[in-house]
Amino acid sequence: MSDTKTVTVDTDIPSLYSRYSDQTSPQPVYVSLDTRDGKLSVDWSAVVGSGVPSEVFHHIIERWDVPALKDAAALALLREIEPVAQRLLDGDDEADAEIVEICEAAHADESGHLVAWDAGEYLDADQPTVAADATDADLATMAREIRADAAHDGIDWVDGLDEYLDGLRRETRGE
Repeated sequence: MSDTKTVTVDTDIPSLYSRYSDQTSPQPVYVSLDTRDGKLSVDWSAVVGSGVPSEVFHHIIERWDVPALKDAAALALLREIEPVAQRLLDGDDEADAEIVEICEAAHADESGHLVAWDAGEYLDADQPTVAADATDADLATMAREIRADAAHDGIDWVDGLDEYLDGLRRETRGE
């Protein structure tokens, strides 16, 4: 019985932008290869700070930093890494360095990067009016419209939008 593993690309790409409300920067994004089953995926790190999960520390899961990418760019990156990741699983010591180079190229080529703006900066010139009696459903509708406008402007993510609109509502209420 062979112990050979085959790399499989996880095509279910999650949203690659995440920022915890108490943090000033978004969470880092990475490509990972699970050496137990060959799963190659991309995701953002749930760990705050410089720590890593024990599976990464012990090289059970290999991980490489990449920028927050749009879905198509993330999938293309995984497909580019796939044959090199297979060589890594097969014991090629030089494959890791090659994956690092591919990921560094993804950082340099900004065409596939996810574009994110802070809500306050995006809405600074055209701040919406939020009524004191606006409901959560009203704010959700406003947020959908703002996100659609942002997408039209080439912006993929408006960071902190829900909190920003809620803050405007509280300000209008005098809270």
